Amino acid sequence: MISYISLIDNLHPTPALGGYPKEFAMDLLNRKNLVHEDYMVRRLAI
Repeated sequence: MISYISLIDNLHPTPALGGYPKEFAMDLLNRKNLVHEDYMVRRLAI
C-alpha cells in the first residue's frame, strides 16, 4: 500500500502542476477527501 506521505514525496512536479502520476495521485487524494475546489482560495485568504 502506498502511503499519502510517500505519494507526496515522490511527486515532482505536483499533480496540480500537471506532474506524474497525475491521475493516480488525484484519485487517491479525492478518495481521502484531501482535495477541495476551494482549498487554494481558503489558503490564500489566510
